[in-house]
Amino acid sequence: MKKIKLANLITFIFLILVSLTISIYITIFFPIIEVQPVYYEMAKSIMNPNHNFSEYYDGPHIRKFYTFGYPALISGYFFNSIDLTIRIVQFLSLMLIWVITFYNYYLSNKITLFLNTKSLDINFLWIFFWLSFLFLHPYFHLNLTRVTDTTLATLCITILFWLVVIKFNSSNFYLLIGGITLGLFIGIRPNSIILGIFFIFFLYKNPINKFQYLIFLITTFLTYIIFSKIITGDLLFWPTQGGYTLFAGNNPFSYDAFKEVYNSEKSIEKAIPWCGLNYNDVYSITTIEYINCSLKFLFNDFFGFCKNFIFKIYNLFFRPNYNLNTLISSAGINLGFIEIFFKGIIVIPAYIWWLMYIFNSKFRNNFSVKFGALFILAYCSISIITLTDPRHSLPIDIIYIISSLNYRFGLLDR
Repeated sequence: MKKIKLANLITFIFLILVSLTISIYITIFFPIIEVQPVYYEMAKSIMNPNHNFSEYYDGPHIRKFYTFGYPALISGYFFNSIDLTIRIVQFLSLMLIWVITFYNYYLSNKITLFLNTKSLDINFLWIFFWLSFLFLHPYFHLNLTRVTDTTLATLCITILFWLVVIKFNSSNFYLLIGGITLGLFIGIRPNSIILGIFFIFFLYKNPINKFQYLIFLITTFLTYIIFSKIITGDLLFWPTQGGYTLFAGNNPFSYDAFKEVYNSEKSIEKAIPWCGLNYNDVYSITTIEYINCSLKFLFNDFFGFCKNFIFKIYNLFFRPNYNLNTLISSAGINLGFIEIFFKGIIVIPAYIWWLMYIFNSKFRNNFSVKFGALFILAYCSISIITLTDPRHSLPIDIIYIISSLNYRFGLLDR
């Protein structure tokens, strides 16, 4: 039995060391990849102590098109270097994702239970599978040097969902952490505002007093407006790309764009003229005009709209190819078969999680799984309605991991 325990411990330490080595190597030696150049340019603007966020672009409409949170957090304000800040912020974010995921299991002594379990036990295999996915997730690593908000979004979701798992309403301190995290998250990804509805429901189902409701909601609101005021100069800065993303995901050309490049933004080039609007300045088209064009598609081609809607769900949750060739080639690397391998395995955990959710009532009714499903549906609802950019689905992998580990650790504990 001691040999099995030692073997488990060695395997566990080896897994951590391999993942840490990969992340450090990528952070230090991979070039910064400007997959979203506009965020990089906005970060450079914010580095200027006298910057005026609203005047970043020439032109009255484009100024308020983009969100400010991610550029603010990689602006290089403290290190006087955007590249260095990206590396540090995103590396620390990944480390915190690992630490937070482990922290609760460590405190409850469940890791010790795991290490004392026989290697071929179903509990051991299940837990080891999800731990491997946590530490060796290729996109967690490959996003370390990319100009994209994926790693920060994943960290925010890790914190917020972990607070759900530990039923954070029992602590005013945790309520403050949750409110601050959600407020920052809204600044990074505005669609995360809908998580406010999830947390109101969660707190209702796990009763707290009205004062605690106020702690969470006021902290969220104050965090956002302070963050907004510091970076943009406006108390309630709100980006205007919502109508654009709605129409990008709901037009006659969206489906083909989804199939080809996994994101329907490319369809805008044809869709705007189709609707009779001027494509020369997509930023000057109002939200109402974009909504009306989306409704035009709905009413003129209802079955096409439904087909597109279903494919967006598949594209977001279950499509076994996240366009890895673009991600890898941008780093100047040719992985060949490994690239194809990643394309295939990356969504296996999602398939496992949802199949378990559908066919296993114990899994489905487990506290963390049940609220994990609600969290996923709340967070992803706007993405499904608009355009299902694959980067929107990557943070929910952490919910699959935490909820599955929590479920199996519970069985192991009993």
